[in-house]
Amino acid sequence: MNKKILLMALSLIVLFLNPTYSFWEENVTNSGAVVTESWASTPIYSLDSKHFTYSMVKKDKTVIIVDGKELKTQFDEIDSSFFWVLDNGSVYVKAKIKATNKWFYIIWSFKSDIYDEVNIQLYGTNYQIVSWSARKGTSWYIIHNNKVAWPYQEYSDSYPSYSEDYSKFIFRVTKNKKGVLVINGKELKLWYNVDSFYLSPNGKKIALIIIDSDWEKFVMLGNKKFKKYTDIYSLQFSPDSSQLIYIWLWKDGKNTLVIDGNDRETYDSIGYIAFSRSWKHRYYMVTNWEKQFMILDWVEQKKYDEVQYIYYSDDEKYTAYYAKEWEKWVLVVNGREVQP
Repeated sequence: MNKKILLMALSLIVLFLNPTYSFWEENVTNSGAVVTESWASTPIYSLDSKHFTYSMVKKDKTVIIVDGKELKTQFDEIDSSFFWVLDNGSVYVKAKIKATNKWFYIIWSFKSDIYDEVNIQLYGTNYQIVSWSARKGTSWYIIHNNKVAWPYQEYSDSYPSYSEDYSKFIFRVTKNKKGVLVINGKELKLWYNVDSFYLSPNGKKIALIIIDSDWEKFVMLGNKKFKKYTDIYSLQFSPDSSQLIYIWLWKDGKNTLVIDGNDRETYDSIGYIAFSRSWKHRYYMVTNWEKQFMILDWVEQKKYDEVQYIYYSDDEKYTAYYAKEWEKWVLVVNGREVQP
């Protein structure tokens, strides 16, 4: 058997067993030179599938190959969780300097400063928005598209939240042991301890979950303060920004749905509230008295032992999900049971 074919087959077997990295005894670079004993990562493709990239380790250095061409910069180590190629062929990479144990990143051919710690998040349809927090010594910084948006002395435990058009962004930092909001780089002064924050899709409303002095929580929308609860989670705006929806947790574990500050139904458990593709329909799963069921557009559906995976047709005329009753699974389409 041809040696190259055999090596290719072996590498594919290893790749199947370990999808993150594969070991090749031989690799041919774009220059045609043979490199021995190299590690190659699984190829990563751009969203439009026109570009691809992967990394290789050669003599204790990591190199990056984009569309078959090796980049000039070599790295001691890269963070595989932050390694991507864009539709224009440029690469995002977060890299580590082993000698100093410090980090830097390269985005759009821009090389950042060197930091002790870097946490990065990408946003947008093609990851055109980059926000991250970075630490130098005891000082932390929020960076928005390679510009420092806010320096501070205490740690930020959240990534920015963006409006739907990405024109506004908001994040939280801790200052004097209290949560402080920063909107487009400007501090919003509050007399409360901010637990978390949410920006409406249209960028015009900000909802805050506040921790009170008695460690209960309440929601603020603008200057309006809603009722206190033991705990609050899953806060979100409706897609048109008209409604504020969240769930509060009772001391005995029950969940109550709250819309614009008004208590609605209470169940043993309420799942995440989701919307159809057109945003016209909403649905979520609940558990009550050891039974599970879907709620579609606020209407309770039939109760089962278990329900899973709801789907909408492209025209949204049909809904379908799986349901289990007496150890038997059925497919429920527009409320009617059919055999899967």
